Amino acid sequence: MNLRPDTGRAMHPELLHPHFLFAIWMVGGIQTVYNNMRAALEGKDGARFSWLPVEMYPDDWITKIPPISLNGSWKNSMATWSRMKPLIRAKGDFHAAYVLEHTLLTFLWGFRRRVPFLLATDMTPLFCAKHKLWYAVPEFEPASRSSRIKQAITRNVYSSAYHLLPWSTAVRDSFVEDYGIPAQRITVLPPGIDLKRWHPRNHRERGTPFRKNRSRCCTSAGTSPAREGICSSNWPPNRSSETASSIS
Repeated sequence: MNLRPDTGRAMHPELLHPHFLFAIWMVGGIQTVYNNMRAALEGKDGARFSWLPVEMYPDDWITKIPPISLNGSWKNSMATWSRMKPLIRAKGDFHAAYVLEHTLLTFLWGFRRRVPFLLATDMTPLFCAKHKLWYAVPEFEPASRSSRIKQAITRNVYSSAYHLLPWSTAVRDSFVEDYGIPAQRITVLPPGIDLKRWHPRNHRERGTPFRKNRSRCCTSAGTSPAREGICSSNWPPNRSSETASSIS
């Protein structure tokens, strides 16, 4: 018999091998996050993991049915719902979930009520509007009636998460300021890297300029360093001790 260490009571057999869902929108560099997480977790004892990647433009049968086919968030949610079904049939319902990008759950009200989930993201729609990052979301006017309705729906998704895991402080601030999420329900958690592949070079191998003035070099391979957690929202930094280069 397996006993809980805190109470000494018998544990339900399912809790000995909890079923965790990882639902991730596979857009751009997020695919690397998916690969890193899967490599780190697979083979771990004591839990069951189900992986649910969703492409940028899912092509599931249900996404071709109007009006679902007319809205990207609706398509993402319905593709997620459709792909959950065989995972649940194979391993039972989920005990908890990690979800990367909110549109995967926007219209899955039943799932959000039933399963506690962590929600990770590298942006919010209002953050993108504020910084005019229209490559990340379709352009919209935040003050319009339709946009306010969408903002209420998005706020509901954020509020229903057990905890929010933005990649950067800038996105954390958007959760608090734009959507009214309490700060204590948010933890900044950058996506991390594969340390077997990427690791610091020996300081003696660095170029002479960096060794002399001890400046720090930050290279951003992207278009929005603040959104991606490379730096604060004040970009570029104005401290002379830092050297920053951005590769768009």
